[in-house]
Amino acid sequence: MNRSKAGPLLDVKDLVKVYGSRRSGRQNGYVAVDTVSFDIERGRTFGLVGESGSGKSTIGRAVLRLIELTSGEVRINGTNIGRLSTRELRRARQEMQMVFQDPYSSLNPRVRVGSTIREAMRICGKTRTSGHNGELNELLLKVGLTPEFANRYPHELSGGQLQRIAIARAMSVSPSLVVLDEPTSALDVSVQKGILKLLTDIQIEHNVSYLFISHDIAVVRAMSDVIGVMKAGKLVETGAAEQVLDNPQHEYTKELLTAVPKLPGESAALAFSAPE
Repeated sequence: MNRSKAGPLLDVKDLVKVYGSRRSGRQNGYVAVDTVSFDIERGRTFGLVGESGSGKSTIGRAVLRLIELTSGEVRINGTNIGRLSTRELRRARQEMQMVFQDPYSSLNPRVRVGSTIREAMRICGKTRTSGHNGELNELLLKVGLTPEFANRYPHELSGGQLQRIAIARAMSVSPSLVVLDEPTSALDVSVQKGILKLLTDIQIEHNVSYLFISHDIAVVRAMSDVIGVMKAGKLVETGAAEQVLDNPQHEYTKELLTAVPKLPGESAALAFSAPE
């Protein structure tokens, strides 16, 4: 892919995903995502928020073509992901990575974390074997861990440490886009802020774009430039984060905002603080 192309980094048009249908249409199938469109500019974050089952994670997987679309179009750097051959898609993986909700289940428990990261680098042709250790140590330091963590197995790490390893693996191939699917919801509240700050620092340094998926509108607001609100497979409201927060137009968005805890007398805007 050519990173220098003009226009948004990610452009999603009329995305539809139907499960259980033998045809490309919607008959006899469950419509998980219904005609969703949005885009993400380079170095920016699009926050996708909604309750469980609203289709958020399906969109994230469809964007990276981890699942096939029923219809619609996904373009990254102007390239139609749906039209890539298996070989072309494998090469394109370097541009688009994912961090999953449960870091433990996304890592092989029998493989040391250093080998997991090296394998990602090797598959994408990121570096030669002789250069792995230096780049690996640099990655671990960048995500707030020491090089000694490379020799540990996943069960020896805490949830926050595992998520830092997952982020290091995603960033090891220098992607343009990272899909973050509930990256903090499986973590203790005390750990969440550190992970959000790490993601913010990485975005600033590498100009990477995020598709940030969460059911927690406060977290999405703290991380996002633009917010999209999902309900029952549809994108019911989209806009600048401040616009959606301060002047929601859809009743469902208003319900989500009402559920956000605030101190007495605190404005909605103050309830959503970005990681320092």
